[in-house]
Amino acid sequence: MQNLYIAIIAAASALLGSLIPTIITYLNNKRQNSFELKKSLIEKQKEVYLELMIALQNIINKTERDEILQLQKAVIKVAIYGDNETSITLNKYFNAIIVTSNQINPPLKSNEHQQFQENIINSMRKNLGLDSLEHFQLVGYHK
Repeated sequence: MQNLYIAIIAAASALLGSLIPTIITYLNNKRQNSFELKKSLIEKQKEVYLELMIALQNIINKTERDEILQLQKAVIKVAIYGDNETSITLNKYFNAIIVTSNQINPPLKSNEHQQFQENIINSMRKNLGLDSLEHFQLVGYHK
């Protein structure tokens, strides 16, 4: 009977000895995959956020059909890849731009554009781990 206990203890020790490295490897791989996914998402967000800001600047410089289409694409990309706060704020701004351009509502005032733009840029910066800006506004160039 004593030999049986020794055999059971030896088998349990061997099993535990082989399971611990397997569990540790699994957890490390899971953590590494999560890190890689987050890193990839942040890189995609940087790309999408830059595309959005360029589309917004282009629409401020020249509000025509092509610029609206580029902004629409950027809004969709932010809705897919961006953080929740930025996506919501951007969607509100985009809807306000479209509604006013269709003359459903009066045009946004300069301070309203500035507030939307500042909220969007600060939301993106917050999501990327950067400090917020005290004042931000895209300024149009018209020749």
